[in-house]
Amino acid sequence: MDIAPFSRNGEPELLLPCNTRFQVLDIWREKDDTVVVKLRETADRRPLGRNRRFSAGGSS
Repeated sequence: MDIAPFSRNGEPELLLPCNTRFQVLDIWREKDDTVVVKLRETADRRPLGRNRRFSAGGSS
């Protein structure tokens, strides 16, 4: 599954294939190098264009 990271208003978010946006609340690395991302679903459900690209840390 592809996960596209992007930022809106300076808040890092993830866009999953189901077009549900999540705000990233916290990210940490466990002792076994597993990366854990704590998410909260956002209320924004505007449809996104198929060819629209997002960059981590940049605005769309």
